[in-house]
Amino acid sequence: MELVMSVFVGIVMGLVGLALIPVLVVGTWWVIMTVIFGLSDGIIWLLDRKWRASAP
Repeated sequence: MELVMSVFVGIVMGLVGLALIPVLVVGTWWVIMTVIFGLSDGIIWLLDRKWRASAP
């Protein structure tokens, strides 16, 4: 009975691991894109402020 339970737990853990791979990949992609867009938005905002301040 313990062997059956260990095999069942191993199969469930393997399926959970396979399900987590796409979640981690998509989550990582989401974080990277959010950081890139946030940095680019901040740079554009900063450049726009400097450009407006120097305009006559």
